[in-house]
Amino acid sequence: MNHYEVLEAWITQARAGDQEAKLRLLTAYRPLILSMVTRYVYDRDSLEDSIQEGSLIFLEAVKTYEPESGVYFQTYAKKRLFYAFVQKAKPSRQVSARAELYLEIPTGEDTTLMDSLADPAADTGARILRAEEHARLMKALETLTDAQRRVIDAYYVRGMDWAEIASREQVKLGTVCSRMARALKRLREALE
Repeated sequence: MNHYEVLEAWITQARAGDQEAKLRLLTAYRPLILSMVTRYVYDRDSLEDSIQEGSLIFLEAVKTYEPESGVYFQTYAKKRLFYAFVQKAKPSRQVSARAELYLEIPTGEDTTLMDSLADPAADTGARILRAEEHARLMKALETLTDAQRRVIDAYYVRGMDWAEIASREQVKLGTVCSRMARALKRLREALE
């Protein structure tokens, strides 16, 4: 049984409520949790609390992980930890209830002050620009080989790291690096 099969078995057991499997997963992934905490938590006084919070986030990731998604568990857990700690670090924007009420003041039939602030032309222009950029990108992606497209998709869309891509494609890490470099070069040329 290889490393990934063992982890998948532990994840399945943990999702079924096996406390020992959860403990094994927490122990195996403790370095990842510590790495994310030390990288994204700047208040050293709350380090121990953040490690506990990271462990809880990790266990929640075990519950919500879907193996059939094609994403490796480590990538999934790392993204969950990253977003949790980055969101926590962001300053919270508090909008007063009074400001929200003022924006709901009726200004005519079925319209409010909020409706009059929105510029539909700007939104339409942005949508057109996004559609044009999307079309250019799709056309550029057509210049890639199937292997290059799979590498781009795995890395940029699915969030996989290069080692995971190599394992999935059953090629060497150097091959993944070469495919990525050639794909990016072709995309740059096509988008110029």
